[in-house]
Amino acid sequence: MLRKSLATGRRQLHPAQTLSCSLNQLSAQPCSHVHSSGVNQAEDTAGVATSSLPYETFQPLSTVQRAALTFSSAVGALINPARADLVGTLGELTGQTAFQRMRTTMQADAVGQHILSLRPLMTDAELQQAHSMPEGSFGKAYADFMGIRSFRADDRPPVRFIADPELAYVALRARQVHDFWHVLFDCPTTVLGELAIKAVEFVQTGLPMTGLAVAGAQWRLKPDQRQRLIADLLPWALRAGTRCHDLMCIHYEEHFSDDLEALRRKFRIQTAPSAWKPTVMLKQGTLRQIQLGLRLLHA
Repeated sequence: MLRKSLATGRRQLHPAQTLSCSLNQLSAQPCSHVHSSGVNQAEDTAGVATSSLPYETFQPLSTVQRAALTFSSAVGALINPARADLVGTLGELTGQTAFQRMRTTMQADAVGQHILSLRPLMTDAELQQAHSMPEGSFGKAYADFMGIRSFRADDRPPVRFIADPELAYVALRARQVHDFWHVLFDCPTTVLGELAIKAVEFVQTGLPMTGLAVAGAQWRLKPDQRQRLIADLLPWALRAGTRCHDLMCIHYEEHFSDDLEALRRKFRIQTAPSAWKPTVMLKQGTLRQIQLGLRLLHA
């Protein structure tokens, strides 16, 4: 059984409110029509009592709602990629087949089976554990990555629109381990860096939203950045994503104490080009692009 709540204490949007916000505020900030107890307050718009929900944060949608929300979130995510709520919603609504493939791969792998059985959640408690790891370890590198950017492990939004509890966990797991991938592949949190890691993610998972993010956000890049993405970074992402171990079949939390470089060798991780230092990227990008990259990281 999936843990009763995939995101205890987080605010939830009702489907009708999410749809309204998506249609009316495509380029604005996330809407404020929220309540604190998720789907527990009332019967959902599809007429399913909360007592019959497969997990606490699940929000059923009618066929019309699903189609409208898919369209509106796609348009909104293209207009404003910083809208993590729309990007995440689109990922859930369009990623069913990809999530099923990911689950099948995990079921065929011993570590993947272990993860599906335990269903670990990456929380601030685990982040604090990572802080205690020695210098040079994967856990310490991850903790430093999060701390420098003032990120919290609990910040990831919950899964809401996937009915199958196990698939919902796979979707949440993919969302939560994204920060680990930034550390392992040594990708900065600029717009260009986020697009590159999204490309690796697309090669690994086949999630349509990751490919759409790469294709749709290119217009925000300067011509020289776009050229670099196409000529250098996307080919690297293809090589790195194809060469490395299946990223969903790594129990990252059990490797916090491992040496970072040794862990990269173990899982055949090819890091981003060495010229991709954050200081260089800061000089190339504008403040707005850097801020957008940080927001895309939590999509």
